[in-house]
Amino acid sequence: MDEDEQKFELWCDHQRQGVVDYLGRQRLAHGEVGEWPAWDVYPHAALWAVESLKRPGFTLAVSNALPQADLAPLLSLRGGMLLSFADDDDMWREEP
Repeated sequence: MDEDEQKFELWCDHQRQGVVDYLGRQRLAHGEVGEWPAWDVYPHAALWAVESLKRPGFTLAVSNALPQADLAPLLSLRGGMLLSFADDDDMWREEP
């Protein structure tokens, strides 16, 4: 494994732990968190699969290394909208 791959793995480990820590601080019940990001733009942001206890399958959590002070209000608003969509049963189709 070369140095760039080692840096990427270390970054992934750190980002994943950040997601796990955040879920714990927020006292959000969840299942498994993916071992690797479902999507990433190293070293800026990653999406992680987080197993839902309420609905079978996975949802996504964002981890990032972007400056948060400028983005916090926007991310808070968008996060609230996503949570309201997730909780609205009319937004989800039943699988055939």
